Amino acid sequence: MYFEVYRAPFVRLTSTLSGGGDWRWRFCRPGGIIVAASQGYPTETECRHSIAMLACGAANAVVRDVFSPS
Repeated sequence: MYFEVYRAPFVRLTSTLSGGGDWRWRFCRPGGIIVAASQGYPTETECRHSIAMLACGAANAVVRDVFSPS
């Protein structure tokens, strides 16, 4: 499994509003199957920092069940 770091395509939404151009990561299985994807980060450094945090913390993470109130 591996992380891919990429820059989202820059897209013009309207004549005055643009989107994209932010940094993102995807966690992939062999064959390029995406398992998880990130939000956008303003810098590559912040994007890579979030990967480092996941890589360090995931091994010790617990799973919590959250139930909606009835």
